[in-house]
Amino acid sequence: MRIILAADHGGYNCKRIIDEWLREQGHETIDVGAHVSDSGDDYPDYVRSAVAQFHHEDNAKMILWCSSGVGVCMAANRHEGIYCGLGINPEQIRAATGDNALNALAIAAEFTLIDKQKRIIKEFLQTPFLREERFVRRLQKVDRFARDHLPVSIKSDTNTPAATTVAPLEEELS
Repeated sequence: MRIILAADHGGYNCKRIIDEWLREQGHETIDVGAHVSDSGDDYPDYVRSAVAQFHHEDNAKMILWCSSGVGVCMAANRHEGIYCGLGINPEQIRAATGDNALNALAIAAEFTLIDKQKRIIKEFLQTPFLREERFVRRLQKVDRFARDHLPVSIKSDTNTPAATTVAPLEEELS
């Protein structure tokens, strides 16, 4: 399985450690950044790179870090076809992945020790989506809501990096 890794400065060191561990476990990793620790960087840029790479891959998952994990989770879930959850513990991520078809995992670098991150990641990677009718139905509702009602739409395709339409948000912030 290919695993796409992304982190801002808050998760940079965790990403480096986990990247090495994943490769030791036999996984192929694709590190889309950050490649240096720079406190001036912004997690949405790395999430966008990870999502663009994800849409070019077959059988891939993403692991994303920032200090709280919430920022990368929010950014990832703004992209079409991405189901990202914040990993709290292995049991929670097993349930979330099985029920909600997670293809991206967000980790709180400042609040999750490396050993716990490894246990969470192991569950994320080995837990399949259960594909029960109720879980599929719920995901279809989430997708329909996102498509029909969100003011900001970030869509990706397999031929180009993520394209963004942010005019409604920019107007709201003005």
